[in-house]
Amino acid sequence: MSETVIIAIIGVAGTLIGSIIGLFGNSILERRRVKNDGRIHITKAQFDMQMGIYRELSKAFFHVLVIMNTFSAKYSKNSSQKLPNETLSPEDYKRLIEATCNAQDLLYENAAFLPESIYKKYDELNNIINNQFWEYLKSPYGNEDKKASEENYKAITDLIEFQLRDINADIRNHLASLSIV
Repeated sequence: MSETVIIAIIGVAGTLIGSIIGLFGNSILERRRVKNDGRIHITKAQFDMQMGIYRELSKAFFHVLVIMNTFSAKYSKNSSQKLPNETLSPEDYKRLIEATCNAQDLLYENAAFLPESIYKKYDELNNIINNQFWEYLKSPYGNEDKKASEENYKAITDLIEFQLRDINADIRNHLASLSIV
């Protein structure tokens, strides 16, 4: 055989081997791409789900705070609207119960999907709100020292608002730290 034929055979063999390796390599790359696309989809779905949860929790807990602040203004010592024994009206009790239960239910339903640190902060906030709720059931300003009761109530609602803002800052930081895998 001549050198030209040998070189041609080697060239053809090299081309065939290269094509086979290329097909095999493309197959591996395609599998990796499909796997990565699946991970990106799962990560995006998880992110979207968590965003929805955070949005609903924030909305529910801020709604409770708004109701509590409304009661503070409505039933304060200086308010023109007084009720017998200065207790909340049945409608107001119902609004507070519904808002508090809704926030608590959302928290417990979504506990498994929240980072532990954020869940603990929401749970602590929920306990503060529940304690304040039970104080309402006794009577919002039924003590002899109504001014002290109003100041205590204001301090607790301020604490609730501060904690809600702190939780939302933690959520923003958590979301900013996420990246697509």
